[in-house]
Amino acid sequence: MRKVLLLGSSGNIAPHIIPALSQHYDLRLADLKPHPDGLPTKTVDITDYEQVLEAARGVDAIANFTVNRPHPVYSFAVSTVGAFHVMKAAAALNIGKVPHTGPECIIYEYHHEWDIGEVPQRLGSGYYLPTKMLGMETCQAYARSHGIQTICYQFNGLGPKSEQAMQG
Repeated sequence: MRKVLLLGSSGNIAPHIIPALSQHYDLRLADLKPHPDGLPTKTVDITDYEQVLEAARGVDAIANFTVNRPHPVYSFAVSTVGAFHVMKAAAALNIGKVPHTGPECIIYEYHHEWDIGEVPQRLGSGYYLPTKMLGMETCQAYARSHGIQTICYQFNGLGPKSEQAMQG
């Protein structure tokens, strides 16, 4: 079974995918905060390269689901510098696969039913989108330079689970 370091395992997305992933992968869960379901989680600060490097030793892939939205300093440290640390560790340890996450940066001007391919990304004016975009650019540069298979899952409109059926 392949080993995967899952950074941001206690965040908005990872807790929902861990049950399915754990059926196929040996997951090493990592975050700064405890897992909401009480799963054992290694404390790893993605803004500290040495912690990321140490957590990544012995894994086949690093999945980066970390995020910090509202704070200007932490947003950059997590989304941009953290992505750099993940990719630098992957290159140093010859880890060839890095799933990364980010926001769908096109929602305000684009709707999927418009049937337009290759829609350009939009940075916006807050801290979060530009820092995530810089992180994605960093991942892309490392992927090209070091032959790391990297895919960025871009999410749109995350929110709490609906309590009732959706209408319309």
